[in-house]
Amino acid sequence: MRKFWKSMAGLGLALAASAATAQTGWFYECIDPENEQPYSDDYSRYDIGNDLIHALIGLSGNVTYGGQNGPCYAPTARTLDASGRFGYYVGSEGSLQTDFDNFQALTMGAPNDPVGDYTYAKILKGGNTNASSVLFGDGGLYSAYVGASKRYAVVAWADGDVDVQLQVKVIGNAVRNQWRIRNLSAESLDLGLLWGSYVGMRTSGGQRDRYDGTNQAHSALSTRSGFRKGFDTNNDRYLGFIRMPTGRPVRNERRYDSSSPRFPTHVDFLWGQAEPYGIRVENTPGSSTPDATAADLIVIGNQGAFTSPGLLWGNQMRLNVFGDSPNNPAPAEEADIFLNETAYIQRFPTSATPSGAVREIVHYIRTNWSVGDYRDPYAFLLDPPRLLQTDPNGLNGLSPNPLTLRAYVDNQYATLDREVDLRNVRFTIFLPTGLKLADGELQQKTVDLIASNAIGSVDWNIVADGKVFGDLPVRVTVSPTPGPAKELTAIVKVAATPKLDLPAGANLVTIPYSFQDSSFESILGLQSGVDFVAYRWDTLQNAYIPASTVERGTGYWIVPKNDLSFYELKGALLPNDAPQGGLTIRLQQGWNLIGNPYSYEVPITDLLVVAEDTPEDGIPWIEAVGSGFVQSSLAYWKRDESLPGGGQYVFTEGVGDVLKPHTGYFVFWQAFKPGTIIVPPVFIEGLDNSRQTVDKVWKQTDREWRLQLSARTAKGIDSRNYVGVMPDAKRAEQAAILKPPAAPQQNVELYVEDQKAGKETRFATAVSNSGARKEWTVKVKANEPGEVTVTWPNLPSVPRNMRFRLEDPATKETRDLRATSGYTFRMAESGTRTLKLIMEPGGSARPVIGNVVVSRPGRGLTAPISVTYALSADALVSVRVLSNTGKEVFTITRGRADNAGQNSVSWAMRDKADRAVAPGVYRVEILAETPNGERVRKIVPVNVVR
Repeated sequence: MRKFWKSMAGLGLALAASAATAQTGWFYECIDPENEQPYSDDYSRYDIGNDLIHALIGLSGNVTYGGQNGPCYAPTARTLDASGRFGYYVGSEGSLQTDFDNFQALTMGAPNDPVGDYTYAKILKGGNTNASSVLFGDGGLYSAYVGASKRYAVVAWADGDVDVQLQVKVIGNAVRNQWRIRNLSAESLDLGLLWGSYVGMRTSGGQRDRYDGTNQAHSALSTRSGFRKGFDTNNDRYLGFIRMPTGRPVRNERRYDSSSPRFPTHVDFLWGQAEPYGIRVENTPGSSTPDATAADLIVIGNQGAFTSPGLLWGNQMRLNVFGDSPNNPAPAEEADIFLNETAYIQRFPTSATPSGAVREIVHYIRTNWSVGDYRDPYAFLLDPPRLLQTDPNGLNGLSPNPLTLRAYVDNQYATLDREVDLRNVRFTIFLPTGLKLADGELQQKTVDLIASNAIGSVDWNIVADGKVFGDLPVRVTVSPTPGPAKELTAIVKVAATPKLDLPAGANLVTIPYSFQDSSFESILGLQSGVDFVAYRWDTLQNAYIPASTVERGTGYWIVPKNDLSFYELKGALLPNDAPQGGLTIRLQQGWNLIGNPYSYEVPITDLLVVAEDTPEDGIPWIEAVGSGFVQSSLAYWKRDESLPGGGQYVFTEGVGDVLKPHTGYFVFWQAFKPGTIIVPPVFIEGLDNSRQTVDKVWKQTDREWRLQLSARTAKGIDSRNYVGVMPDAKRAEQAAILKPPAAPQQNVELYVEDQKAGKETRFATAVSNSGARKEWTVKVKANEPGEVTVTWPNLPSVPRNMRFRLEDPATKETRDLRATSGYTFRMAESGTRTLKLIMEPGGSARPVIGNVVVSRPGRGLTAPISVTYALSADALVSVRVLSNTGKEVFTITRGRADNAGQNSVSWAMRDKADRAVAPGVYRVEILAETPNGERVRKIVPVNVVR
């Protein structure tokens, strides 16, 4: 290998001089104070970065950590090579929202020592295992340089089979690693990459976690001055805060490959819940990083000092969780051991690369606080607060309030001799309901100049009204000259405050606060039965009963006489059990009305369930659904003043749903014996005082689809009802949703009546496991007389080869759903109307009109004429009477849904004006049409005799 580090050592150290003198992160934390020369003479590394993030690249030499008495490693010291190793730390600013992360070390060894088996890469050759890999940088790099912009560096290494060039580029708060692996062999090679990192974190500048006082996270090493998270505090052995898109924070070893439904799009390795700052690694390309290469495996485990074999120890990568055989054909996804030193591995799988060709792999490491677009020619970032917490002393009951949002532009027009300044950079902000600009703030702000290779930013002060809560989207656009315009949306999480939105009419709520007097009359300051009525659901009686007091975790209907919008609850106290969790909600067989006991969202997948049928262990919500204990979807009442009746039931869908604050939910417990829901701690990033550190859209396919059914009157609507098909019987069973009890004052209700466990049951979603002919009983209940309209608004998204027919036994009317948009009938009095919905496959066959017979069965002069005809297939039929010249005289039927076989119509020998027609010869036209447009026509003469 070619080496020249003696001549370059000065350059490598000079690039990082400011960081080294700052005494930050892991600087000297693991170096024996008795060791007078821990660094070799040829030790050198690059440090490239900006105010937001820095990347370290080891070039040559080594450093010795620990000794006979430590720190970190004892009694045996570790001499750690630098060549081809990496590290990351936050720049001088980090997130606008805090000073905590300024100069924070994001990986072990940063900001001074990119060394050893902490963060490194292995080149895969011929297979996807560690045994088929070689260590990048082994034996020394043969080339290295820093670009003129000082924003990127290129290092190169080779062995007999591959030549690898790596460009490390800093873009905004992200580091882009671009690997170019050239096949030097004479044959095709399968080339890929393993990337591993020990995310040991360390604060700088004396910063401590505001909750537990720690300054060291994700590492159990005994350092010189570290206060370790997870060991020196009682936080249930969370060394930090590891979040995936779903599920609870991670504290044990995990392994997910891309075939697993639990494979995460990204993982956040953060300091803690109260201080949620760290790094995000992405496994899939996204809209902001479309050039990224997809990983097919991520493993989270222990680096190796306390666990053997370690995940990264000794430059050997373990691709299974601890204790699982590497030859296991169905690798375990979890190991029941705590993390002591958080590390991860990503695998970018091999791809066949011909001789002389290049395999390119791109992946990003970035700080987690931003929403970003890193595509050239400039990076665009938003830095919102993680959470607005409930705070009785804050403005409008929230803190921080006002909040500050910052937008950055990082000008990447930085190529030597091609630099371009960005001028007149216009930032525009758009706020949702619940947020407004503080007094004096402008919606649009302009930065006159952002020079090449520089970063510019603007800030907005925003006020939350304390009424609207949840995930509030803030949209920002930027338009520079030159360069393309960009747009980003940041989500601001806003907690609920003790104000209930209670418009007149029925409101399904829960009240997650404590009171000295928990009576509704005291909490509302109103008289029950005069100003309002309140109900709870009694599962044993299967009925609503009056409610007089409030209990956390329970849902209630409150029906005020007048509008009480954003009504402040009297004497509300914030509960103090959110950090610990554990509140229990009892479930009986049948419908139960529950609520979120916190003022923060709780992911449904975080709930635990204990069933008395199998009480040995608590099971996660998803497993409880799969075991048939609980229905998969919960129903809640969504107020919408634009709808008749002011609202309707909506159902949760998917693993990403949450229990919203202030919202009551109907849940159906299916087991015979009672069960218990155990509500977890609140794991929202940014929440103080914690022990622990987005309606879904159904995607229609040809194999899995739902047909929506809606019933509407002048005073109400019930539109969230479906029939559908899933080919898998188990999934069809889990996708079925029972219809919850009608809301107080609900004017109209639609449901599908079908068999469940041998008895007729009300469904909001009824699912068949076959696309064969199926008949559903649809019932529409109206509480007042009048017109009711049933519609099927999403029919165009249902596969075209499925035909639907709606029959009304009361009127004998039939509607082909593809020919009409709805069916209206009149209820003479309150009650229930039964309809039949028939699904049949293959409704597009070309029809044939068979023998047509015209007769006049009666003998009187006014006796009608009967027309009988045969159809070879179901069709939409129109029958008209035409004059001898072809002019329309009368339409007997238009678009009627007729079945295959014999059908008939009759004509009373009158015209469109209801006048008797003159004697003579007329023509009867029969037009049959299938839903996909296939048509056939037949005309026969008819003689009218008076």
